[in-house]
Amino acid sequence: MTPLFYEQVLPAVTNMLQSHTTIRLLRIVCWDINKESSQPNWIELVQHLYETVFIHPSLEYIKINIGYLTPPLLENTLKDQRRH
Repeated sequence: MTPLFYEQVLPAVTNMLQSHTTIRLLRIVCWDINKESSQPNWIELVQHLYETVFIHPSLEYIKINIGYLTPPLLENTLKDQRRH
């Protein structure tokens, strides 16, 4: 499930946000994401999603629920994005 989330779901959500500028609410729920698993290209996919979220003209709320603990890849990338 983890590769599917990073390699299919995140790019699809990113494309959807780029194509639809009137989306106000976004919630992603996906279980069984391995919080320790990571591939080098996944960081770029997460960064691209966050960049799209931050510049989206109408997005007011986003929630990504992928289990009990947020995988470090999602959390650390978000922290890095906020610093820039």
